[in-house]
Amino acid sequence: MTNALRLNKRLSFLEPAFLQLEKNIEQYVEAFNREELPYYFNERATVSLLQGAAWQADLLAMEEYVTVKTHRTDPKEEAAGRCDIYIAEKAGPKAIEFEVKQKKIKFRYHTGSVKKWLLNGDNDSKRNSNTTIQASLTFVVPMIAPDKTKEDHTSLVNRIVKEALETGIDGLHFCMPSNTWNHLAKDVGPGSDYRWPSLITLIRVSKVRGKELSASNINRLPRSISIPL
Repeated sequence: MTNALRLNKRLSFLEPAFLQLEKNIEQYVEAFNREELPYYFNERATVSLLQGAAWQADLLAMEEYVTVKTHRTDPKEEAAGRCDIYIAEKAGPKAIEFEVKQKKIKFRYHTGSVKKWLLNGDNDSKRNSNTTIQASLTFVVPMIAPDKTKEDHTSLVNRIVKEALETGIDGLHFCMPSNTWNHLAKDVGPGSDYRWPSLITLIRVSKVRGKELSASNINRLPRSISIPL
């Protein structure tokens, strides 16, 4: 299994959850004889993996709960809504609200797509206001055609990470279960087979204690970081 985790100081309390997430994904894959990948399905399924990992890591977590948000068109107004997942320390002050999206991405994707996802995440996540930290969490699942190589997969992951770091992120997690390269599955519905070798998680903080963060905030991860593949 190949993994990498980079979190800035503000998000360091989430490290145990992501380390546990890696273990849970590997256990799931082993249970299905490496013929099914838990992050292949959709956003809700992958969020449930993270929620379970947070509890195992001795954190509090809840998903898809009703909350109060600022109105989409008028920030001064409030409206009922739902938050995708909440994670907090049991005995500490740190807590975070995430708005989550899951995106599939092919080898030849449009440059700028990752940036667009992250900036759209800002608009969604900053509507929350019930914890000290609001952020977007984007699960990115590479779709690798059967004629592509492991080197092509590495190239795609590096391009995704580069664009995310240039846009500005606060957390990065990469998880590639072992011995799953030969597993093929169709995209949802009829279609061609693809490999689904890895899961990339991008975290971008939009607000801290009610104040919106700029794209160039000094606490973002440095653009120079890399992940081992």
